[in-house]
Amino acid sequence: MGAEMKMDTVAVIEAEKIPEACKTYLSHHIRNELTSILGFILLSHGEDSEVYRVIETRIQHIISDLTRLGL
Repeated sequence: MGAEMKMDTVAVIEAEKIPEACKTYLSHHIRNELTSILGFILLSHGEDSEVYRVIETRIQHIISDLTRLGL
């Protein structure tokens, strides 16, 4: 989290080898579940809650990492 590491660069290069169908499948299902988690927290705690803001920030970080991998 945060600092760029050598393995990050290697992972991005290796991720280019993942077939597009697999990338699409993974992206679709992971993002659906992240959206479900965020929706649950929204309904449980409200958009203005600290819990919602923390989880939303973490989910955005996960999405950013997935995007770097082409997912």
